Amino acid sequence: MAKEKKVEEAKLEEEAKEEKNGKEVTVEKKKEKKAKAEKKKKKKDKEKIKAKKKDKKGKKKKKAKKEK
Repeated sequence: MAKEKKVEEAKLEEEAKEEKNGKEVTVEKKKEKKAKAEKKKKKKDKEKIKAKKKDKKGKKKKKAKKEK
């Protein structure tokens, strides 16, 4: 894990050195942007899991009604 973080930080530093639209992007901004993206992804994943759980519950109820 620690090695992965070091590699990740090195990549971020390299990207930060590259100029974007004539302005240098700082490492901190890159990290913030990546953190926001990960947070957004986790939120979407949680929503998908909740949706699956609702679907499963709904399907079980429907099957039970059909059997009766």
